[in-house]
Amino acid sequence: MSLPHLLRVFLASSMIVTTSTAAFVPPVPSTPPTPVLALSALTERQMQFWEDVDEGIDDIAAYYESKGQSLDRIRAFGRSARGETPPPTGSAAGHQPSEENVDGLTAKPFWDVAVDPDNFPWAAELEAKAQIIIEEFEANLAKEQAREEGGIFSGDSAWQNKVMGQGWSAVRLQRLGVWNQDNCKVFPKTYELLQSLNIPLAVRGVCFARQAPGSGVQPHSDG
Repeated sequence: MSLPHLLRVFLASSMIVTTSTAAFVPPVPSTPPTPVLALSALTERQMQFWEDVDEGIDDIAAYYESKGQSLDRIRAFGRSARGETPPPTGSAAGHQPSEENVDGLTAKPFWDVAVDPDNFPWAAELEAKAQIIIEEFEANLAKEQAREEGGIFSGDSAWQNKVMGQGWSAVRLQRLGVWNQDNCKVFPKTYELLQSLNIPLAVRGVCFARQAPGSGVQPHSDG
């Protein structure tokens, strides 16, 4: 079961994975950057966001600590995102860890859901019902191709064309944790399926994407 040759469907997912000794902890650079310089890269809006995050953590810390759960990793994540700690370095060639780093997560090039169903309890049903998504997508694609102008696909930026492939464009159903209600109305079956499976979607969201044939995808980090 596959999509048309020139099209790809992306479902970006994020999940919290329980780790033990196999957890990847990035090495600390020998010459950490000056925190003041790192912080200067943040916009005023970003600084305000992370201040709000800190206040929010303070409000709920007592609740989780009373249950024996520490928020230390979350606080460390905030310090990393604000540039107060050295940025992580890659564990191998081609590995580009996010500057908004969460220590203790397992770094793997590929997660095989077939051999790790406990961490991906939604994957089997999503695969079993993939035809629902494919049929709805193909129906909308036919309508898209029949239009003389306009359409539901839109390009993000020149950077996307350079990294993701020439002519890259997407229909976003979710972005930054917020569902695009107009686009979800175009794909109601897909939206209902994803909602029913309770998938821990990444903030980068859910989209259908396409690009020109033979344009390839350059090495990059989505983190």
